[in-house]
Amino acid sequence: MNEFLLKFFSFNSERAGEGVFRFSSPWPGVMTIIVVGSLILLFRHLYRTEKAKASMRVRRVMTVFRCLAAFVIIFMLFRPIHVVERVEERERYALLLIDDSVSMTLRDNYKEATKQKLASLCQEPDGPPQHPDPEKLTRLELVNAALNNKSINLVDSLRLNVELKAFSFSDTLKPIQLPTAQAVPDPNNERPQEKTFISIEPRGPVTRMGDAIANAANSLRGQQIAGLILITDGQSNLGLGAEDAVVENAVRRVPPFPIIAVGVGNPEAGKDLEILQVLAREACFVNDEVVFSVLIRNQGYETADVGLKLMENDIVVEEQAVSLPKSGESKDVKIRYRPRVVGRFTYEILLEEQEGEAVTTNNGRKHLMSVVDDKVRVLYVAGHPGWDYRFLKNAMIRDHSTEVSTLLQTADAEFVQEGNRRISRFPLNRQELYEYDVIVFSDVDFTSFSEEQFEAMLGFVEDLGGGIFFQLGPYNRLHSLANCPLSKLLPVVPTDAGVLNRAAIPDAFTPRLTPEGLGHPILNLEADPVKNAQRWSEMPGFYWYLPVQQARSGSQVLMEHPYDKNEFGNYPLLAVQIYGAGRSAFLAAASTWRWRNFFGDLYFYRFWGQSIRFLSTGRLLGQNRRATLVTDKNTYQLGDEVLISARLLDELYRPLEQPEINLQIRVNEGQETLSLKPVPRRPGTYKGTYLPQYSGQHMAIIELEAEEAVSRVFAVTKPSLEFDRAETNESLLRRLATLSGGHYFSLDQIGEVPGKISQLQENIVTEEEDELWDSPFFLLLFSGLLICEWVLRKRRMMI
Repeated sequence: MNEFLLKFFSFNSERAGEGVFRFSSPWPGVMTIIVVGSLILLFRHLYRTEKAKASMRVRRVMTVFRCLAAFVIIFMLFRPIHVVERVEERERYALLLIDDSVSMTLRDNYKEATKQKLASLCQEPDGPPQHPDPEKLTRLELVNAALNNKSINLVDSLRLNVELKAFSFSDTLKPIQLPTAQAVPDPNNERPQEKTFISIEPRGPVTRMGDAIANAANSLRGQQIAGLILITDGQSNLGLGAEDAVVENAVRRVPPFPIIAVGVGNPEAGKDLEILQVLAREACFVNDEVVFSVLIRNQGYETADVGLKLMENDIVVEEQAVSLPKSGESKDVKIRYRPRVVGRFTYEILLEEQEGEAVTTNNGRKHLMSVVDDKVRVLYVAGHPGWDYRFLKNAMIRDHSTEVSTLLQTADAEFVQEGNRRISRFPLNRQELYEYDVIVFSDVDFTSFSEEQFEAMLGFVEDLGGGIFFQLGPYNRLHSLANCPLSKLLPVVPTDAGVLNRAAIPDAFTPRLTPEGLGHPILNLEADPVKNAQRWSEMPGFYWYLPVQQARSGSQVLMEHPYDKNEFGNYPLLAVQIYGAGRSAFLAAASTWRWRNFFGDLYFYRFWGQSIRFLSTGRLLGQNRRATLVTDKNTYQLGDEVLISARLLDELYRPLEQPEINLQIRVNEGQETLSLKPVPRRPGTYKGTYLPQYSGQHMAIIELEAEEAVSRVFAVTKPSLEFDRAETNESLLRRLATLSGGHYFSLDQIGEVPGKISQLQENIVTEEEDELWDSPFFLLLFSGLLICEWVLRKRRMMI
């Protein structure tokens, strides 16, 4: 019977006797009073003015019935409901993030007090107490030891207060399977249940700390977070900024949560030796001397001699002792080597590891170089038979690695031009000019050249990768280059055409090497940088030079006047630039023969030989007279884009025009195809970008019909961002904690972390409603009132 009555009044039997009644859609109070009052007055007026014969008492009763029926309708429009509140208690979550990047494989030196505290963390979970040396353990091994330490019992302590979700992070976020509770005997098995422990292994080549914080917080969207525990060395090198991630995902979250940062490692910079860079030629001739310029940085070590090795395909070919710079400083050292075998080689320069180094992976750098067995074909054109012409011509003829053709412009028609490859005139077209690798102009009158020859020389540098050297002499024919295409190749901006001659200088001046010049391969007279600078200061000076306006944008000034200057600075004396696939150089004097004083040909031809080798590099890299293939760098890291450019000519040395060029990239016994697209307004030039997926040596190859393939080799290495800073970034971790109202601890204080995560519960209040307005009771009540009123009207003959 009770169940029937509950359903009759639309009550849920499970919630009977609980909750409260209320209207879900009530009218405003004033409006309700007005409507109810108006209905009462209306019904009263209607029944009082009705002409039927009925007593006033009967009229009042029918008015009451009519008003009650209207009140039932209003009551139903107010939508009465029965509401019961349910309160659900739910614990909040905590997040545990552990850094598993490769920087966590570093070992640190600690102060004695810190060292003793860390030693107490390093105990085997099931073994006797042990206190190993923390300096012999990696950062991640110390973290694993702390997480599994019985006396701290970090995971179980946190679980007493909150639900715990754990992740490891580096380049990506990875869930961690947390260990179960302490092992207990199984009643059905005499052996205790197996206990699991946390064991994090290093995996990530980079650290995206900000992304990890954001993704971990988003994994608990809709849940309340009591705190985020961040165990890391603080090195964040890619992705979202850590501070921005904390502000957006912790501080501005509703409700916010704190960051509990645990710093791993030593915040003080440790001892480290590093090779910052290696500069050397990308191509050379066999038996040519190659200079490797090695920049070494010292951090924390006393000045001493250490071993430096040069390895060719993993074989030591040169070794020398170098003196370290002062701590915190860097130093440039040189290694000279003559390759004896033709081929492509990977050269690695290794600095001897020292005791206590925080990072040893940065003690080496690799450099790719091609060694070819060929001669540099030089076309030497001189306006007059000056001393530079006489000595340089003879030196190149004697050089076994050079094949030279000389052309003296002012010689008689019957004069037999000298050289070991004799010519009688300047090449007339591209086919003839492209037989050479380098052109040297010494005080030349350019008005004698035709437009076709100018275009051939421009294509020789830009398309073929050839080199061109402009040397100015006392007849200074530089003004003859005005308004001709070849002026684009000058690394300097000439002065006005009217400034042609300069009076002799009574006192010699010694050219001054710029910082770029001191390390440039053209000017390496001595292997040691200090001795090289001293040697240049001792070289005989010049009595004449041609001033120019300034260096062209993009060029390098290697030598300048020591005191003569204009509004742009000291006058450039020697400048170089890369133009298209080739290179050009400018020398504002014709007195290099003076460097033979006291030294003979030693430094005179070392300068010219190195200049010719530098200018021929573009041709050596191309290795093909119709095709040049270059990349914007020689070495890349994974994640870098490789910009590949090709300059292609047809059989008549005209720009090759095709809708696209297919290029093959070979790496690790695999092969990929890349399409190079034409460059607008540059016929014969094609470009494309390639994103390496693997580390190692890559070879890009273009094969043309009836022509051997042209190739370019480049190296791809794994990123070294993790080892750029070996010390713990404590300042960043403290900022993250302060921003979020959290705390910072060092790893030896990790036992204090659970006390900062309080036991907080989230009360979830839900309301359960029963609709009453549509129950059978109100329908019957409304119908009964109307029926009663109708019966009275019928009996009193009011219908």
